[in-house]
Amino acid sequence: MLKLIVQLPLKKPREFPLTKRKIVIGRAADNEISIDEKIVSRKHAEIVREGEHYVLVDLNSHNGTFINDVRVSRYILRDQDTIRIGTAAIKFIDQISRQVSLSDDHIQDENQTLVKSLSEENVISPLRDLTPIIDTTTAQEKQASITRQALAATLRFAKDRASENLEKNYRNLLILYQIGETINSVTNLEDLLEVIMELVLQVVEAERGFLLLRDEDMETLVPKVIRYRGVKPPDEKISLSRTIVNRVIQEQVAVLTADAKVDSRFQAGESIQLYGIRSAMCVPLWRHRDDIIGVLFLDRTSTDKPFTEDDLDLLFAIGNQAAIGIQQSRLQEKIRQEFQMRNNLMRFHSPSVVDMLMKQSYQGGGITLETQEQKVTILFSDIIGFTKIAERLQPTEVANLLNDYFSKMTDIIFEYDGTLDKYIGDGIMAVFGAPFTRKDDAMRAVLAAKKMLTEREQLMQKLPPEQRFDIRIGINTGMVVVGNIGSIRRLDYTVLGDVVNVAARLEELAQPSQILIGPETYQEVKDVFTTESAGKKSLKGREMEIEIFQVL
Repeated sequence: MLKLIVQLPLKKPREFPLTKRKIVIGRAADNEISIDEKIVSRKHAEIVREGEHYVLVDLNSHNGTFINDVRVSRYILRDQDTIRIGTAAIKFIDQISRQVSLSDDHIQDENQTLVKSLSEENVISPLRDLTPIIDTTTAQEKQASITRQALAATLRFAKDRASENLEKNYRNLLILYQIGETINSVTNLEDLLEVIMELVLQVVEAERGFLLLRDEDMETLVPKVIRYRGVKPPDEKISLSRTIVNRVIQEQVAVLTADAKVDSRFQAGESIQLYGIRSAMCVPLWRHRDDIIGVLFLDRTSTDKPFTEDDLDLLFAIGNQAAIGIQQSRLQEKIRQEFQMRNNLMRFHSPSVVDMLMKQSYQGGGITLETQEQKVTILFSDIIGFTKIAERLQPTEVANLLNDYFSKMTDIIFEYDGTLDKYIGDGIMAVFGAPFTRKDDAMRAVLAAKKMLTEREQLMQKLPPEQRFDIRIGINTGMVVVGNIGSIRRLDYTVLGDVVNVAARLEELAQPSQILIGPETYQEVKDVFTTESAGKKSLKGREMEIEIFQVL
């Protein structure tokens, strides 16, 4: 059976049976195998059947097609060959050729574009036994022959090493590209941290991986992700080398040790001895030049294959990308929270008050609406006889009528920097002077009341007679308790006190289209508005009469 197994980062492998004569691979959606990556050309490569074999042909792609990590333009595929295009690894499976062996020499001759591996057959090693040559030449010729052969071997060796370095650099670029693409696609911080560690352990052969971030105070490092290669972390407490981590944080450097147990820098580290840590490396996650937000830490308990400088360079580059992703994720989360906070505040406060609250949040680290005593002006308004109106209308008509009315009244309250405390049936309670107190709170409350009456008249002109109504308004000024009040399950920003009760009673006494104000409100606005006394009244729940006033 002939097939391709396509593996993309963080995705399940997909199988493609080779039933067609030609399969095109590239970024375009109409290809047989589509790889949606910017570094992949629209028509990147194709696999074509030629006689008994399938041949991979690069279609002049910009970033190249690789077979077993070697760039090719044309290549006869053999069983288990791995094609790399972008970040995709495509394995060629030819189960038939496993039973009927093909001539590797013949196929190798056809694959002219491959860079051959260094071997005894095609490279003369600088250390190769040159005795046969020496025995058949003069001393001068012997020396010249040795020099030529050694130089040729060295050049070929250097060429192969350069090719290896080129391919390694390309693989690392693909890894960093893949990590960058993945990091940019994940916005949730917790998910992002998991993805970062998963990608790190895919490209660096470590036994354990730790990602630690500093807390909000930037003082304590908190483990966020702990991974063991191939297995889940044990249930017991996880310990990593704090000696190494502290060195990274304090000296702001990346640290690599091939064998921590004999490394003089870390011999005092208890965790290194206790947990048998041998090879380890740790890199900082930078927010900006002098500010580290966390670290990436990898270790092994074996010295068979210690970490190298190349591993550290790759981890450092990954750490830089990860730090950018973490900062972006945190910023996006902060923007989402602030957007939600602003939306919640906009329900109760005017835009200018919301701006002041948000500014307070930026400067002081949070919005504090703690309970406190404060002088405010309370406004109550109510629709007269709305119950009878509602009896004549359908429920949807009642809802539409109230929504239209409340929207216009709320806009007026916000226009004068009032706070919408609540809707009470068909009534409205508003506060002027909280959360921020102004000298003219009482005047702004009266201005809002007068405009509410005007807006009501304009609204009634647009409504049919059966939906028309009148309103009345009561206003009172004084000291109240203001802040978040309620239970742990629900807190409401509101005001409490006798001033509130008096304002509600004034609204109940008012006639249609009348504004009644309490004595303290009167003292603050008498020089601004035309008023007259409405006499002394005994209010429900109060023993003493108070003099009330009407705003004309």
